[in-house]
Amino acid sequence: MNADPIVMAYFPSTLTHDDTDAFVERIKDNMKLLGYGLFAVELKETGAFLGFIGFHTASLNLGFDPFIEIGWRFKNEVIRFYGGKIMKSALIIIDVQEAFIGSRREEKSYKETFEYINATAELFRNAGKPVIVVRDIEEGDGEAYMSVKELNANDNDIEVLKTFSNSFWQTELEAILKKLDVDFVVICGSAAEYCVLATYNGANERGFTAAMLQHGIFANHKEGLIDLYNNRALISYQVLSYLLKQ
Repeated sequence: MNADPIVMAYFPSTLTHDDTDAFVERIKDNMKLLGYGLFAVELKETGAFLGFIGFHTASLNLGFDPFIEIGWRFKNEVIRFYGGKIMKSALIIIDVQEAFIGSRREEKSYKETFEYINATAELFRNAGKPVIVVRDIEEGDGEAYMSVKELNANDNDIEVLKTFSNSFWQTELEAILKKLDVDFVVICGSAAEYCVLATYNGANERGFTAAMLQHGIFANHKEGLIDLYNNRALISYQVLSYLLKQ
């Protein structure tokens, strides 16, 4: 698995047998020291090795190091098989409206977040998957409540209007997703502590599998983003790019 260039595409290099043996020993040492770590995943029926998953302590100069992340790695055939879930997916972009985030244009994170949102939206469109733009009109539906110019919208995107934090509450979103045979949603937009989180929970409550787009979320407070990263399912642009192109 560690010698597979597809599995290791976003790592500095593939690993040799000796590298992998040393990696396993580090996992064992950390398990003894911390009481948690990375566990092997096997197919229950046969015991066949599939990969690993678990918790890993990392430092990436994010401002809140060290932190605990969910680490995982699976054999290419496993990703291809279970990646079929992505084929029934949709991207939901929430509340990227002038009234809510327009004042943040000078922030460095503003541009970077839209780079991820727009690139991911293009991935979904190119794969023939729906992109749904949600706008909150509880306080109005004028110019200030339109999507900001930084969002690269498309005429084929689906618009959903809401008046509650949860994008599913008293809207057509659930019906739209079911009509399109979607069962997995990727959520991004604003704000982590409020409408993004409420919609994530709303998706799970209605039987959809949901994940937040890593680096595609605006938060009103740094702590809100940290809480989301530590406690909610995330999916990266790189993983989506790989799976949507299968």
